[in-house]
Amino acid sequence: MFSRSRTIIHTTITLLARIGLTGAFYIFSFCSHADEITIGKYFCFVSHTAGIQERADGQVSSGNFKPQNEKFFIDIRVALHPKDLCDTQFSSTSHNQTNWFLCYAIYEVQIDNGPILRGDLTFSFIGSPPFTEEFDMYSDGTFHRYQTLMTSGGLFVSDGKCTRI
Repeated sequence: MFSRSRTIIHTTITLLARIGLTGAFYIFSFCSHADEITIGKYFCFVSHTAGIQERADGQVSSGNFKPQNEKFFIDIRVALHPKDLCDTQFSSTSHNQTNWFLCYAIYEVQIDNGPILRGDLTFSFIGSPPFTEEFDMYSDGTFHRYQTLMTSGGLFVSDGKCTRI
């Protein structure tokens, strides 16, 4: 009986320690974002792209892919909100993702004069609903970009580095 109680206590302490370490790593990675990412323009270069893609013949392939654009520019700025839409169609009592994306997100990033992603922090952005894209940048300039491309039937993850210009 005593050894069983001891095993349960040891297992519980081990589990709590793992949860604590996971939380510490999460907090560290969250804090490492905010140090140097500011509003402005950045030049980015993709180092790796991997994912899953459905080919034209219906077969699915996975692995490393050559990115469509190895080099691109991003512009992080304060989000512009369509005042006429936000003041009328979406009231302040309507809290849903579309409302947040259009009317309440604080920052936005535009990628190569293309898609605009939004977020409440200067280093983490998501695309408009149904949220098919995410872009996260870290204080050392490295980034991760997650994309679901409906046109090509693919899911891709890219990483690389951005430099402020």
